[in-house]
Amino acid sequence: MILRLSLILCLSILTTTLLVAQGSRVEGLTLDGLKRTKRSYLERFIKTTEGDTVSTGRIEKDVQRLKNLSAIANAYSIVDTLEDGSIRIHYHMTENWTLYPLINFGGITDNFWYQIGFEDANWLGRGGQIKAYYLNNQGRNNFKVFYRVPYLWGSRWGFSLNAFRFASVEPFFFPEGSVNYNYDNTSLGGTITYEMEIDHSME
Repeated sequence: MILRLSLILCLSILTTTLLVAQGSRVEGLTLDGLKRTKRSYLERFIKTTEGDTVSTGRIEKDVQRLKNLSAIANAYSIVDTLEDGSIRIHYHMTENWTLYPLINFGGITDNFWYQIGFEDANWLGRGGQIKAYYLNNQGRNNFKVFYRVPYLWGSRWGFSLNAFRFASVEPFFFPEGSVNYNYDNTSLGGTITYEMEIDHSME
């Protein structure tokens, strides 16, 4: 019985706090826990701004958008009521480790290969993507470089660039015997992106 009354009391206090905050003005926003990620990059995903009337639904969507980013492992918000009745919102985040080495190797009889490189899903702390590696396949040199900037100078425009070379020795077998064919494929490419709204973009 006591446990039930305590639970009802806690829920009543929480509901009252949310209702009071719901109609209050946002005095300020803080983004805590950032190490690599730039505040200016994350702010584009937070639709709550200073001077707004507090909306718990909008805050929840802000938090979910932050969680959806590759750079963020977890996010939550804390709403503080100030002496004048206004609200300060704290967005607390835990960042993902997004920079990884690429090291691979393997082979079969008369065919050994190895790969070395790196990739990052939060390049320069602004959500950029970069991947680069060198691959040696049977003594033939290969590489790939991919670079993507989702928001150029803070705008809705972005771009990506891609360059790679794949070369290998391919055996062909005939009744008379076998021959080796040197396969080469080199490619350059790029795209332009435009974000119409959050989670909706053209490329």
